[in-house]
Amino acid sequence: MKIRTKLILWVLVGATLCSAGFSTWNFLQERGRLRAEMAERLTAVTRRLQNALPQAMYDFATAQILITLEAEMNDKSLKALVVEDAKGKVVAGQERNNAGQISAATLMPAETPYGSADLNYGQGASAELLGKVHLFADDSAMHQAIRATAVRSAVQAVLLDLIILILVFILVERLVGEPLKHSAKFLTKLAGGDLSQQMSTHLLEKSDEIGEMARAVDKLNNNLRD
Repeated sequence: MKIRTKLILWVLVGATLCSAGFSTWNFLQERGRLRAEMAERLTAVTRRLQNALPQAMYDFATAQILITLEAEMNDKSLKALVVEDAKGKVVAGQERNNAGQISAATLMPAETPYGSADLNYGQGASAELLGKVHLFADDSAMHQAIRATAVRSAVQAVLLDLIILILVFILVERLVGEPLKHSAKFLTKLAGGDLSQQMSTHLLEKSDEIGEMARAVDKLNNNLRD
């Protein structure tokens, strides 16, 4: 395997690891942000329901409870909202079907709720527990956004690798490949007895290892010529 090929492979492996690490970090950050955003929205829904529902439950205003729940169901991250009284009986509920339509729910969904909150009428020690509100989350939109982030991160990593590969190939070819080709050609002719060659001035003026090798080969050629 040629030296330039080895250099390109090593750099490519390093670049791939770096870009993969950055993409993973970006994915995890975005996933965390989406989850935190969803949790924040549902927390806000819970607080609003804790403020709005106790009075309606105290007045046995089921219609008002349904209106309040339906208004909160505009948040697409909610799959269902169910209100129970203090005895655990379902008072009212709203749920979203697979088609996205909202309808009344008379039973508690079989799945585990995302969260539940007490509904207290009054404040302090005199507060009366009237029931609970249960929130059921629909995280399909969040997971879809997370998958889109994963795909985007993977595409970015591949594009970054391609860009780095092209740049490294150009640099290695210019800084290492071409000088080595010239030196190898020079030595091949020298081994064949051709002492009339002149080493490239560009290579002789280089201050790196390539320049040192060029100057050594040029010196050898001059010594043999003398």
